[in-house]
Amino acid sequence: VPKELVMSGIDPGALPPEAREQAALALYRYEQASAIGDGGIGLLRRPGILARRAWLHLVLGERAEAQALLEEELADGEPSEQAIDDLARVMLLQSKFEEAERLLSEQLAEHPDWMIVRERLSRAYSKLGRFDDAEQLWLDLLSVDPEQPLVRQKLATKVYFEAGRMAEAKGK
Repeated sequence: VPKELVMSGIDPGALPPEAREQAALALYRYEQASAIGDGGIGLLRRPGILARRAWLHLVLGERAEAQALLEEELADGEPSEQAIDDLARVMLLQSKFEEAERLLSEQLAEHPDWMIVRERLSRAYSKLGRFDDAEQLWLDLLSVDPEQPLVRQKLATKVYFEAGRMAEAKGK
């Protein structure tokens, strides 16, 4: 099952039963081989393993478990833009909008050039009904480069459209 599909919020019950069975088996094997402190035999403690296990939990519909593993992975090392986005997406899937907003705001303050995080924060603001804050994220970038077409497109689709401001969405 592609990661994008499970991150989209699809109901795990809509996935083929064999995909869920394979995910459960893979998760069992990962856990058997995990670090001794995690109850395994100590074979796996490499970067990315926790994220893979989180993805398998998402296939099974276990979002809280996936979030815990992604948080553990972030605590183990330097956060990447993709890791932050994955964690925020899992939070948003669980309707933890404020928690996602805090995480994304903190990371964007440290990494203002992270466009994926900016886009996900805009989405969190929209979910919270804070359309003015979502708009400001993109307007700040336009003030630096007014001719940036990608920023204009994000402003139209990610903010104005979600806020129901169709005339402004078409004008961008």
